[in-house]
Amino acid sequence: MYHPHQRKNSGYIFLAGLLLIASSLFALPAFTANHDPQPSELLTQAATFRGAASTTQNPSHTYSSIGTHIATPPFSDAGAHIATASKIITVSGGSLTVTLSPANDIQTAVNNNPESTTFILQPGLYRAMSVTSPKNGDRFIGQSGAVMDGAKVLIGWSQAIIGGITYWTTAGAIPLTGNCGSSGPCCISSWQDCVSPQNLYFDNTDYAHANSFANMRSGRWYYDFSGTDGGVLDNIYLLDNPDGHTVELSAQHYAFIGTASNVTVKGLVIEKYAAPIQQGAVQPEGAQWMVDSNEVRLNHGTGISPENGATNVKVTNNNVHHNGQEGIGSGNLVGGLFDSNTVAYNNIDNVTPGFDAGGVKLTGSHIMINNNTVHDNRGVGLWTDGHGEYMTYDHNSSYNNYGGIRYEVSGHGTITNNTVYGNGSSGNDQITYAGSDYGVISGNTVFVGVSGPSTSGSMSGGIAVDNIGRSDGFKVTHVQVTHNTIKFDPNAGNYLGVGLDDYASQPDVYTDPTNYFDYNTYYVPVLGNKNWYWSERGSLVAPGPNPVTWSTWQTNGEDLHGSVILATGIKPQQLRKLRPR
Repeated sequence: MYHPHQRKNSGYIFLAGLLLIASSLFALPAFTANHDPQPSELLTQAATFRGAASTTQNPSHTYSSIGTHIATPPFSDAGAHIATASKIITVSGGSLTVTLSPANDIQTAVNNNPESTTFILQPGLYRAMSVTSPKNGDRFIGQSGAVMDGAKVLIGWSQAIIGGITYWTTAGAIPLTGNCGSSGPCCISSWQDCVSPQNLYFDNTDYAHANSFANMRSGRWYYDFSGTDGGVLDNIYLLDNPDGHTVELSAQHYAFIGTASNVTVKGLVIEKYAAPIQQGAVQPEGAQWMVDSNEVRLNHGTGISPENGATNVKVTNNNVHHNGQEGIGSGNLVGGLFDSNTVAYNNIDNVTPGFDAGGVKLTGSHIMINNNTVHDNRGVGLWTDGHGEYMTYDHNSSYNNYGGIRYEVSGHGTITNNTVYGNGSSGNDQITYAGSDYGVISGNTVFVGVSGPSTSGSMSGGIAVDNIGRSDGFKVTHVQVTHNTIKFDPNAGNYLGVGLDDYASQPDVYTDPTNYFDYNTYYVPVLGNKNWYWSERGSLVAPGPNPVTWSTWQTNGEDLHGSVILATGIKPQQLRKLRPR
């Protein structure tokens, strides 16, 4: 789209006139009821916003709409917005900057400004706002304390007796819809309403979504979708008394979504959005988005998830935690960088871990996943699936998840220089290369037998290469596991150190010279344990692995340049030194 301000030779007189017209197009949003944050979220000082000179050396022109923003307090006890607003429009060197307050609707500001505008979000709570149509080159920069909150405050509570039990209830409006995008079960048993994208927050605590009155407890909520079980259609029910508390219901699907290119989202807290399962509260769908230095929390589906044709997206330096399904995801992303993020405590809304939940799960190609810290997620920490290609996991820490790093039914995976421990549930090891080909697994430090909150059973071992025989998978070939360090806890017993398992009755994977293990170093508490797996299982449900000793492992031609070192192992308290501070 043509915009006069983009012409390099435009004069300042013409530009100033254009911007005076543009500033008159800004419209203050209608005052919103049910807008009642916690006292700690309120702005507590009055502020007068005036035009300030640009910090650049170029001449600047500043325009300010009329008014002083009195922000003490911005919300009445009844939840009505009483603040007036001031936008600051600054032009410097041909670049347009618009400074917004919580009284300004962000999408309206986007609509009223040209491409490549920088929007500065001042501190405060941007309640139930959503940017669904950013423009090419737009930048959304949050000042410290700027919070985008996708929920509305629920008021008008009354009591109702149903089945002899007293509930607190209020109208919830027509529910937002969602689905899990799968024919299989996407919710943990008894939590089938994880498919519903809306969450309820009681003083910032995400309450569990019960699927019936019979499943109600303190700390849970129920949304009556049918109106046939004794409740009122589309009403919300609690056992906990809401008086004196802030109770919110997520009301917007997305904080940011769109097909524009070169969009930047930076420095914001993004919370309480009703992102559906397998979609993100921040969902780039265009080229070259930058999502940097945000805190993304308490959203229903995924925190950040490039989808639907996104390319060359960068997701860096974010703290992504306590989201409903997973922290970070992607759907067929082509080209991407995920670097220096912390991803923790995700899948709080009871999505089945084996379906698609946990820390990070990516599909697509040519993606770098570097320097991330991923821990304590209810699901795999770092996971590639769905015919991913050319993904690299390098210098990440993954611990206390249901699995450490999993590369599944994909190809050309590179897993190098990671520190992985304390992960595991049935079928997931510290590092698993499953139904995938052309893999390089090298330079990793893996701890075996170290307990975490999800580890269980002898299958939670070190590095496993699994030929699983899925119809949508790949036969294991050209997979090399080299130069890794595997350290065993003193109580690890015959836990897997490294190994190759064939579940597909394809024994030639063992004689394929392109599959091999070499130059690995093993620190073991006892010589003679069977910590190497060389197993022809025949099916995924075949009983028991086939562990072998070090001597048998080498007789099979593996780790001919490897070494076993007798050591006392490593204690869990020593692992704490490895965790980022």
